[in-house]
Formats: sequence, C-alpha cells, structure tokens
Amino acid sequence: MRRDVDLAQASRLVNHGPTVRVGSAHGGRRNLMAAAWSMPVEFTPSRIAVVIDKATFTRELVEASGAFSLPCPALADLTWTVGSVSDRDPAEDKFGRYAIDAFDGPVLGLPWIAGCVAWVECRVIPEPHAQRAHDTFFGEVVAAQADARVFDAGRWTMTADNAALRTIHHLGAGRFVPAGPMQQTNRAGTARPGALRRTTTEETTMDDLVLRTDRDGAATLTPNRPDKLNALNVELFEALDAHLDDIERRTDSVGLVIVRGAGRCSSAGHDLGDTSTGEALPRPHFQASVIERLANLPQPVISAAHGHCCTGALELALPRRAVGRGSASAPRRAADCPSASAARTRRSSRRGAARCRRRVARATSRSAAAPGRGARPAARSRRR
Repeated sequence: MRRDVDLAQASRLVNHGPTVRVGSAHGGRRNLMAAAWSMPVEFTPSRIAVVIDKATFTRELVEASGAFSLPCPALADLTWTVGSVSDRDPAEDKFGRYAIDAFDGPVLGLPWIAGCVAWVECRVIPEPHAQRAHDTFFGEVVAAQADARVFDAGRWTMTADNAALRTIHHLGAGRFVPAGPMQQTNRAGTARPGALRRTTTEETTMDDLVLRTDRDGAATLTPNRPDKLNALNVELFEALDAHLDDIERRTDSVGLVIVRGAGRCSSAGHDLGDTSTGEALPRPHFQASVIERLANLPQPVISAAHGHCCTGALELALPRRAVGRGSASAPRRAADCPSASAARTRRSSRRGAARCRRRVARATSRSAAAPGRGARPAARSRRR
C-alpha cells in the first residue's frame, strides 16, 4: 500500500511529532535506531531535523555517508528494542538479530523498514556547529512514501478503520501512545459570539480549506474560507476532491454526506481573484469533474445552505437535495461569471456542446437587446 508522497508535502509526515527510526548505511554496514526528537524545519524544499547522539553507531554512519532515512513505525516493541541496544558488533547487526524486514530506499538506498506507515530519505545539509554542539542533523528530503490507508493526498487520516496503522509517540521510560483519535476544532471568529461549538472527539479529518467531520455515519464537508465568504478556488476544489475520494470508498461507514459553509454564508461563488491571476488546473474541466463526482457519490448528499449561495456555489449546493435558509443567486447568463464554466461543462456533457453554444448565444443576444442593456431592437420596416 506504499504510495509516493509529493516532496512538497513530505514535512507533514513528521509534523505531528511521531517517534521515528533512523536508518543509516555506509561501507557495507547499516544500522537502525529510534529517535523521539525529529521535526520539519522547511516546506520547500522539504527539510527535516533529527537529534542523533554522539555516542551512537548511527551517528558515525550518518556522518560518513551524509544521509539518513526516517521510517515512521506503528509498532512500539521493536522501536523500543532497536533504540535500547548498540550495534557496533560487525558479526551480526540488528536487522539479522531481530529479523527486521528491510528494503532499500528508492534514491539513496538507505534502509527502509517493512510494517511502517511512512518512509523518508534525507541527504544531510552540513551544519557543523549544530551537529557538534546540539547533536542536530538537518536533512533535505529526496524521497518520501506513505501507506495510502493512513496518509493520502497530503494528509493523515486516522480513523477507527486504521487504528493499527497509527504513528506512535514516546512518553519516556518505554511508554508509547498511538496518535488519535483526531479532534476537530473551530477557528476563532468563524461563529457568532456565544455560539462556538465545543471541540469534539469523534473521528475527524482536517484540511485548511475543507473540514470534514464524521459522526453517526454522516460525513460533513465544510468549505473553510470564511474570511473570503467561502469563495471557491482551485485549492479548495483539490481538497474537496481528496475528501470525495476517501468517502467513495467508505460506503460501509459513511451513509450520508452533508455540505455546508463555514462562517456566515454558504459561499459567494467563484473566487474572481483566483481567476484574475490565472487558474492552474490539475486537469481540464477540473472543477466540473469534482462537482459531478459529488453529485454521483453512492451516498445521499444534502446541502445545508445558509446565508448567501451565489453563482458557481449553486452547483455545489444542488447535487441532490438542498435544505436550510438563505438567498441564492445566479448570473443572468453564463458569460456573466467565470464560475458558470463548471455548469456549462456539465450541461455540455449531457446535452451536447453545439446545443449549449446555441443556448448561450441566444441568451447573450437577448440580454444585449434588452432595454437599458445595450442596443434597442431595430424598428420594423414599413415597406410591404
């Protein structure tokens, strides 16, 4: 189930502070140790720091090779074991002694360990003072993979279905706790004073642009740009698409999908600022395909609309059934708003592109000829 992780998102693999195993290799020798102190220090390029004590054999190999790997384990016993013994005996290393199933990383060939949930290879960034004074090594990530059952589309998803795959965190004295269950929080200012919801402990996943909360078999998706009235941009659609990919596979645990906006309205529609700077779409007709995917989920979809719901947001609000109170508005014609492109694409696939172009052309000509909106109809000739 290993899947490559975009290097720009690799720092998220250790952002929550899991205990890692540090893999090293040089001159025909290899080693594995546990480390509780590791952290991301840079997004692009992705860089990670880890503390490796001077007394360890791993330190010698890392300094000699200029590289290290960070497999993230889900099993505490083996992690504690490899972190409690030294491995300077050349006759038998830890891999043979404890029957550790290892394989080579794809770029540097450093040891990666089977049964982990994430794997990283790093090339050391020389920082002699930090290494000497603080035992801290900085590495630039050159390869990253993760188990798609627990990390996908750039985010961790820790639910009851994958409890055995959660990362572990060292509390000291050989005591570990697994990550999760995840908690859903509310940003300050996104709800009316006195109406902030309590933090819940049901199974949730969180993204900056689309929040998801799973409770009692219902998954609630919340576009989360309240400062922009939840205006729809490409990044929001990408986050929504990732959630839909997971929900489609969870028909056994998710029986209903609810879509609602964060803050005081559902959505102001398409983000015109996104359009003015040039949208970099992952594929042609991307937004339309995400909307179509939402409409065709195997689960029923309810739009809990509130406040304003304008232009392209209507496509999200009316996939199956809309409930709630608010105002909805759409442009008079498709050419009035770029957000209508998604709707035009969906109609084209169902009715035919030529027919849709004729309908848009007729709407445009009628709008231009309307009183107060341009040229008036020419006077009919009196000649017979």
